[in-house]
Amino acid sequence: MQGLSLDKYFEFANTSLEKLKEQFKERSGNKVKSDLVLGELAKQENIQATEEEIDKEIEKIAAEYNPKDTEKFKEDVKKGDLEWIKSGIIKDKAIELLIKNVKFV
Repeated sequence: MQGLSLDKYFEFANTSLEKLKEQFKERSGNKVKSDLVLGELAKQENIQATEEEIDKEIEKIAAEYNPKDTEKFKEDVKKGDLEWIKSGIIKDKAIELLIKNVKFV
């Protein structure tokens, strides 16, 4: 909302800075908890990211950014820290495992 003051935004959204802070605090707390649970599940189940999965994810990233030199882009990504890619793959696989094994009562 360009050109809108923070006070006007709060008025339109029927909220306040305190409420907004509380919402972010709650969301970030839930995210940390879910990441910890998924990380522990991945550890217990020895879930790993394969080179093939990493390459596939890099392909998806390259398709999203659509750089002029796709191959150079992919090489640059591979030269960087791949932990964020690996952790995303591992988290997705942990979620898939949970979904596959969920039993409704």
